[in-house]
Amino acid sequence: MLSMDDRKKLPDIYEKRYKSENLKRAIADDGMWYLIPCVSGSMDSLQGIHRIKENDLLFTFIDQYFPDAPFAFEPYMVDGRFVFLPDNVEHQGMGVSVSKDLPGYLEICQFWYPAEFTQKKLMIDQLYVPVFSIPPCKELADMVRDIYIPEKEPRQHYCTFPIYLGTVVTLQGDFLDKMDQSANTIRRATKGKSPHIQKTGQDTIMHMRDMISPPKMPPIHFNAPQ
Repeated sequence: MLSMDDRKKLPDIYEKRYKSENLKRAIADDGMWYLIPCVSGSMDSLQGIHRIKENDLLFTFIDQYFPDAPFAFEPYMVDGRFVFLPDNVEHQGMGVSVSKDLPGYLEICQFWYPAEFTQKKLMIDQLYVPVFSIPPCKELADMVRDIYIPEKEPRQHYCTFPIYLGTVVTLQGDFLDKMDQSANTIRRATKGKSPHIQKTGQDTIMHMRDMISPPKMPPIHFNAPQ
């Protein structure tokens, strides 16, 4: 494990604010600052300090509830937000970031790479789908802990998709190639839940089906010149 002397220090106010060395090392990682189209400026620049401020709610949540737990960050390539993920790269499906629309809320999303869960060739890389937003709280921390830090990881790559607090769907392997089976797993997980949860589950199924078999556009007919 790298010590404080082996990593870049955060801008002074944030170096002091966060207690977790694990968190500060993850924030300072070069992978979160370079080769991201929408991110400009180093961590110590005005743009970098502003970016840390924008993500402070997430960092504070991690600092409070997961100071020593293993985890990973990835940048959301569209807007540069830090996305809080499981440490195991074979485990995808859920991410936590700061909400862009609701100040003081964290956004729980479905965050994954669909091309890694099918034998078909997909033109989709990183996928971020907002699911629900919630203020930082123990209930969310408990959900994240249950998903991100299992006692024993399955050997096969897999996704845990959040539907809502207490409702999570786990799909393994090339599940996009077994959509009937995957859809039934999602429906079983949401059966008897609120209409909102059932709709979120159905939307997840529809998104997955559209990735594998995009809707066909109706043919365009042109009137022949008279």
